[in-house]
Amino acid sequence: MLNFTFYWPNLDSSALTKDICLIPFILRKYFKYNSKIITFEKNDFSDAKKYLDNLPIEIVSSDEEVNDYLINTDVLMLVGYYNFNISIIKKYKKLNPNGLVYLKTDFNPYWLSTINVDENLKNNLSLIDIFTVESYHLLNIINSTWPYKASYLTQGYYDFTGNNNIVKYEDKKNTILTVGRLGDYSKATEILIQAFISITDKIPDWKLQLVGPCEDWLINYTENLLATCPQARDRIEFVGPISDKYELKKLYENAKVFCLPSRFEGFPNVFPEAASNGCYIVSSNVHCFNDITNFGLFGSNFQIDNIENLSNVLVKVCNDENRLKSVCYGIQEYSNIHFNWIKQCKKLDSLIKSKLNANTTKKTDVKLVSILLLSYNRLQYIKQCLDSILNQSYPNIEIIISDDHSDNFSKTDLENYINQNNTGNISNYVIHYNEKNLKTVKNINNAIKLSHGDYLVYLSDDDLFYSENTISDIVKFHENNPEYGVTVGRIACFKDEDPNKFYWTSPNPLHTSFINGLAIDCFKSILRFRGSFFPAPGLSYKRSTIDTYGLYDESYVLLEDLPRFLQLTRNGCRIGFIDSILVRYRYVGNSTNPEGNSNTTNTILQDDMNLTLSKEMDPYMFLLND
Repeated sequence: MLNFTFYWPNLDSSALTKDICLIPFILRKYFKYNSKIITFEKNDFSDAKKYLDNLPIEIVSSDEEVNDYLINTDVLMLVGYYNFNISIIKKYKKLNPNGLVYLKTDFNPYWLSTINVDENLKNNLSLIDIFTVESYHLLNIINSTWPYKASYLTQGYYDFTGNNNIVKYEDKKNTILTVGRLGDYSKATEILIQAFISITDKIPDWKLQLVGPCEDWLINYTENLLATCPQARDRIEFVGPISDKYELKKLYENAKVFCLPSRFEGFPNVFPEAASNGCYIVSSNVHCFNDITNFGLFGSNFQIDNIENLSNVLVKVCNDENRLKSVCYGIQEYSNIHFNWIKQCKKLDSLIKSKLNANTTKKTDVKLVSILLLSYNRLQYIKQCLDSILNQSYPNIEIIISDDHSDNFSKTDLENYINQNNTGNISNYVIHYNEKNLKTVKNINNAIKLSHGDYLVYLSDDDLFYSENTISDIVKFHENNPEYGVTVGRIACFKDEDPNKFYWTSPNPLHTSFINGLAIDCFKSILRFRGSFFPAPGLSYKRSTIDTYGLYDESYVLLEDLPRFLQLTRNGCRIGFIDSILVRYRYVGNSTNPEGNSNTTNTILQDDMNLTLSKEMDPYMFLLND
């Protein structure tokens, strides 16, 4: 069990349910760390019992006491690039040279701009083992200008109710909610109040709800505005501060829109709290807007301090019921994938474990690649397909054959063939036979569950890898382009007579231009073309992509690629394009129906397509009009 210590000398009780304390709590509860917090501050920390399962908070009174904790700490967590944190890092490394330092930077763009990239920074960074930032905007700045590669660990939410139920749009009210320090200059709450009062006639059924401690001047300011618009008085509610997380969650659940008009921000806790409860996000164009909304798919932004711009956005959004409903469900899915603190801490746990194992892991270790070979009633081709795998130059391959109840399937025959022709590059193989025909999507999921690889590559039983270096090329692309969770490449179509005679290749140049960009742009392109332009043969995943986005949606039966690509790109997964032929694609027609009834197959495919349109595409067509 690792000893994990978060050091924050002036801990305030209000921080107990925020990110800085949730991290040690979740690592303790879900990942078996021996977590504690140490602080000099003597505050009422009774909420640690209510919300954090009695997470130990040790109040110290001297540096000597701090030293005693540091000596026995395996991982020291600090927040912010402050001088006092740099001092404690240097002390910790002297007391415990083998200990790990995790710095959660909590930067905003202004703070980051004040830090000089010099020798002193370089020396300090050399003492930090794990260094995380909360937005991709800041990550790109640091990784392109600093002598250090930061990791992305964004802000998150934790559902203290434990029910994890989907918030239903039908239960929401016409409420615009904001949560924060009302009246603080950075929060610009007055901008929101003025914008709302100016449009009350255009959104007549809507209410503005403001939660948080409020400065007196803002109350007076609001009263003066209401004097000129008395009809808005009953539609603005100052709720006051709410410390009870269950009560606050109810307010998020009831609101359709969450608005944050801030002048500057780090990455506010309220963003993922609102998103996880199905709120449409309206925000000033702060640096983390793209992270929380997937580049505007789940929200709208406006220029800082621009009341007219905010007013127009609110009028447009509040009068678009279809958009609000679609986003309500879409942003909950997106939040669960990217902002759930349990999943975030799993990433942190992996970072910690990889650092601890760095000294024992050989740099020459070759990652395992699982080939997911899906077969069904085309056994006359499968050995030719296996040959293209067995001949690969890549030295660490796992073959997963998942057969979907083919006639005359022989597991023994395939085992013998692999064993007789293995030149040493096949580290493992699994041959699985479905006792009944499950059809495409479930069969893919079966293969994924059986696999162990760091990378997974899809291949059908009648297709062939293009060259002996195909797998090496795929792995090389992933290693050089870690921002992509999935890759596709070119395929060349042949017919039975000659695998070297190609009739066409795919995708075409127009479609390839849409693949390597942002996930949201790729998603829009699929919506625009009303179909997939990604070749499925040769598709590859990182294992972490499967862990993050899950298995294929078994609501679908035969149609696996289009719904999957829509779900991935909608939720922020970038798809990389390998500009070379990866697979020789054999054209033999459809062989997915166990009775060979093409009418039945076509009916299932049409049902799958109709579901794709209604579930994955039609709810988001508003994007093409923005």
